[in-house]
Amino acid sequence: MSGAAPEKPIRILLAGGQKLLVKALEARLEGSTRFDVVGVAFDAEEAARQAESLSPDVVLLDAAPGELDVLDAARRLSHEEQPPKVLILTDEDTELDAVEAHRAGAVAFLRRPPSAGELIETLELVTALVVDTAQARSGS
Repeated sequence: MSGAAPEKPIRILLAGGQKLLVKALEARLEGSTRFDVVGVAFDAEEAARQAESLSPDVVLLDAAPGELDVLDAARRLSHEEQPPKVLILTDEDTELDAVEAHRAGAVAFLRRPPSAGELIETLELVTALVVDTAQARSGS
């Protein structure tokens, strides 16, 4: 469609207790025009602080054992004035209750390790939720 305004990239905050995993996720999204990694956090407090100041559309929380309690982080993020969509990245060994995570504010789960395609596809799905929510707020 010629003359259409370019689509704004989806703003993503990456958070997890293991720096190597978070940096690997950042590398998978690097160079994408669809997504813009606006911040990286390694604990729930830092994730909440960055979410407040950076206003990301999506927060990707890695549930690998480490310094980040993803349920605490999801709860904190869901209390933001304009809460971001929360996507939790987990593996089969992680004992994370899906119902409790949803109550805490998570909208989706993705099994680790995702391929670049799986990561992008899931972020696109979560992005659709962001767009739908923004349109509902604006009355469009």
